[in-house]
Amino acid sequence: MPALKDEMVLNVDGILHVDPALGLRERAQRFVASRQWATPSVFYGDQQEPDFSHDSPAWSACFY
Repeated sequence: MPALKDEMVLNVDGILHVDPALGLRERAQRFVASRQWATPSVFYGDQQEPDFSHDSPAWSACFY
């Protein structure tokens, strides 16, 4: 069996009702950058989610 060239270590996602730009985004990016990972493909991402923004604005955020 050939060796794997990449692997998914962890995938965490969820819906937030707080804008990640208020501090989470910067802290998450610093966390990712401050560690040595087993794979070079570790990222943080977030985006606004209008479909979940019925009563208040919502964003999705994930580490992958």
